[in-house]
Amino acid sequence: PRILEFSAALNDTDAVRQAEVTISYEGAEAKVITVSQDAWVAPLSITVLETDATTATFSVAAADADLTWVAQCVGKEWWDSYETEAKVFEEDMSYFQWMASDLGVSLQEYLSSVLLKGSKESLRFKGLDPLSDYVIYVYGMTTEGEPTTSIYSAQISTTEPYDGPITFDIQVSEENHVMDITITPSHEGVPYYWDIMDEATFNEWGGEVPSAIQSYIDFEVEDYLYWGDIYDVSEYFEWFSTSGTNNSQFESIAGTKYIIYASKWGPDCKLTGETEYVWFETAPVEPSDNQITVTASNPTQSSFAITTTTTNNDPYVILAEPSEWCGWNEMSDQEIYDYVMAYYGTWMITDYICQGNLTEARFYDLDPGTEYTVIAFGYEAGTMTTAV
Repeated sequence: PRILEFSAALNDTDAVRQAEVTISYEGAEAKVITVSQDAWVAPLSITVLETDATTATFSVAAADADLTWVAQCVGKEWWDSYETEAKVFEEDMSYFQWMASDLGVSLQEYLSSVLLKGSKESLRFKGLDPLSDYVIYVYGMTTEGEPTTSIYSAQISTTEPYDGPITFDIQVSEENHVMDITITPSHEGVPYYWDIMDEATFNEWGGEVPSAIQSYIDFEVEDYLYWGDIYDVSEYFEWFSTSGTNNSQFESIAGTKYIIYASKWGPDCKLTGETEYVWFETAPVEPSDNQITVTASNPTQSSFAITTTTTNNDPYVILAEPSEWCGWNEMSDQEIYDYVMAYYGTWMITDYICQGNLTEARFYDLDPGTEYTVIAFGYEAGTMTTAV
């Protein structure tokens, strides 16, 4: 028997194609063979589903369900500056290595967290610039950083920002005195302002929506300008604008009522849309039965040691303050707490929160020749939970 082999150009169409091969030689009847060539199926393909001012939604079809791959989105100008796939691979690998180093993990660990596998639907790139051209591209890659396919790409163009009114869905929950806040606008890509304010502060600014919120923004803008943090009101707008779904966590004060609000606004930092808001009251803190005992020892010119014993691991605050500041022993527990919180505030006081026993811990940078009073009390989420 004889074996004849034929080669053909790649069928890069989406349909099966056929050809007739005639085999003949002198003294024999010619044979006609019909050869079918299947359409070529790319290892990966991109389908762009939707674009708006700041996002692009797309799907990726993988011919092999076990193929791992990476997806990137870059500006068209950047894409056009790289003439070969090798240059793109090189640039991407530099970025992956930098990210792994920044996160303190190996390249393999980082790639394991970003590579996708098989076909995926409705993927999204966010934070794009309006009225701009981008290229989404994908290619096969192993967790060792080895490319396994060519690059497959699709060009997109973002649209003008939506100019109409927007609404917001504001969801709030709480766990361990941490509020979880999710704000979802009706339209992506439209700049909006959001914040949270406790009821007392809200009332200080007038207690009305939206005037209290606008008054607070106006004050902040002027304050930032005065101290040189910004040089133009548009900088404040850029800093505090959000244009998509926002999820944030906020360490709250127990038993406190908060207003969480969002509104469309403009580059002049003026609210332009209807302000939507929800009220949320945080859970109270139960009193603690923690018994805190403090012993001071080993003073130096600018420090001394303390040892504490506690009866449980409930959090507590411990401070050293000059005795001459006020008559600590003549003040009630509430007066001491109010004085301390007025000085430190709920943010600074967190630096002095402890749990459990301390052994020979030291207060440093104290004034020489000065008598200090050590103050300790149970504390959680802005609430005093034990006696002082």
